[in-house]
Amino acid sequence: MLIVSAAMTERGRHLFTEFSLMVVATVIGSLAAGARPIDDVRAEEHYNRGVNFLKANRAELAIAEFTMSIELRPKEVDTHLNLGNAYAANRQIPEAIKAWETCVQMDPNYPRAHFNLATIFKTRQQYRQALDYYKSYVSLIGMDSQEVKKINAIMSDLREKLRQVP
Repeated sequence: MLIVSAAMTERGRHLFTEFSLMVVATVIGSLAAGARPIDDVRAEEHYNRGVNFLKANRAELAIAEFTMSIELRPKEVDTHLNLGNAYAANRQIPEAIKAWETCVQMDPNYPRAHFNLATIFKTRQQYRQALDYYKSYVSLIGMDSQEVKKINAIMSDLREKLRQVP
């Protein structure tokens, strides 16, 4: 058992201070060299488990993992997108829409969120919203994409449906 004397010697105080400064310098150096805070590591672990659960068609577990990841790192757009995907897979459409809208608020230039919103609004026969999100999606992915031809056909169909609505 180590007993520390109340009257630390001058040399002991100097060594203790020197050691404390080395620990602080090591921690700061690790962070500067790219080491990540523990919350980032834990958030990424939850995210990865969520992705794996989503791939395994276990949407409820994916929702829990993505939610825990967001609690640790709330500004990760990909996590919100996948949370929306998990909600959609679990047929929790209003929650999926909310998650994808959060993506668009966080990053208006995130094409996948626009596409997911367009698709879900089309499925719900909310053609005006679907058309708006498809337009945004096309403007974000660029006109050279092969996908634009497919989306343009979908938008033409939506415009026709909107004309038919009284």
